[in-house]
Amino acid sequence: MQRMNKCRILTLAIATALTGQVGAQAIQGFTGGTNPFDSFYGNSAGDSIGYRFTVLQSITVTSVGILNSEVTDGSVHSRHNWAIWDDNQTLLASAFIDPQHGYQLGDFFYSDFAFSLNLEPGTTYTIAIEYAHNDGDSFISSPSTLDSDPAINIINGVFPADPNLGLEFPEYDSGNIARLGPNFLFNESPTCLADVNNDGMLSPTDFTAWVGAFNSNAPGCDQNNDGMCTPTDFSAWIGNYNAGC
Repeated sequence: MQRMNKCRILTLAIATALTGQVGAQAIQGFTGGTNPFDSFYGNSAGDSIGYRFTVLQSITVTSVGILNSEVTDGSVHSRHNWAIWDDNQTLLASAFIDPQHGYQLGDFFYSDFAFSLNLEPGTTYTIAIEYAHNDGDSFISSPSTLDSDPAINIINGVFPADPNLGLEFPEYDSGNIARLGPNFLFNESPTCLADVNNDGMLSPTDFTAWVGAFNSNAPGCDQNNDGMCTPTDFSAWIGNYNAGC
């Protein structure tokens, strides 16, 4: 059974416009595979499919994506729930990809996070998207080759233990490269968290910048890398500031 730490779950809103910082695609291309599938074996609540991966450096997820390689109208047809778990099956974040708000990049359609999510080396992550029967969108099973960013190591595809679970941790390994499916955009995580105003130095002005980030729920607020903006990040900022960069 999936274990959820509710304090860390982020049900994230999606920004309605491109931020201007697209970032790198986790999966940049693929060949082959079987298409289309609309759900793996569900017909009501739908199924969550995707893949497991690790990261080779600290990154920050900026946008969530869904396969849209057969573009006819510039968008996907249905609203899809996107989610990511850590290697303890703890749900780190979930977000809806809205066909009314997003943009096409390569074979994928993206919507932007209203917050940031930091991923770190040493953890195996599982990413999935929920597909419902006859939702008008499809995923690819068993691609022949997969081209991912050098910072991303794709392990294998995943699918759920039982049908019609909806958004549920997909615990079974599919025995192929991936099920596409989900994707995401990312940037390298900042190397000096305390330098909130990004001027390349630590000074009291970074405290003012952190207060602004806290009040606006901006990424610079999250000083302890727990994916949330809370008062505990103030203590974390002090620690990061005193540690220097």
